Amino acid sequence: MRFMGERLAEAGWTVLGILLSGHGTTPEQRAETSWEDWAKDVEVGVKELRKSCDTVIGIGLSMGGLLALHLATLGLVDGIVAMNAPMVAGENLPVDALISLDRAINQVGRKLDMVKCPALLMQSMKDRTVNPISVNIIENKIQQVRPTVILWGKSGHILTLGAEREEIVLRVQDFLRQFQV
Repeated sequence: MRFMGERLAEAGWTVLGILLSGHGTTPEQRAETSWEDWAKDVEVGVKELRKSCDTVIGIGLSMGGLLALHLATLGLVDGIVAMNAPMVAGENLPVDALISLDRAINQVGRKLDMVKCPALLMQSMKDRTVNPISVNIIENKIQQVRPTVILWGKSGHILTLGAEREEIVLRVQDFLRQFQV
């Protein structure tokens, strides 16, 4: 997400990259954290941004996309960009990650009808970590906000570092412009 964050900051957007509990540490420390810890982390991040920003947009990739959706179900953000957010896991996840992911998918999935903010959903069709059908599930469950869906054909799971990353940043910036006053 650093590439995306740097590009958005260069374009004049306020950016806060949230370091989730256990991330950037050791595998042992990360294993001691869970979905619930990460959800609290992003909720605190939104509160921090609200101190200086009138509008807050949640942007995330993979589990981060699921966290952005979580924030939207709580009404904490004004819009979301969810990239390769899982509703169905792909083929490359270790068992311990799958347990926390399943819990997160169930918790967020049950509340997706509560999303009332504008949403941009992106999905790589070459994603082997998140089943691409996930974007259709999310789109159908948040249909009342008529999300914009963009499918990418050249990138893998990490859209923000893939072959289409420049175009992805431009599409995110286009989405963000609707919130400018």
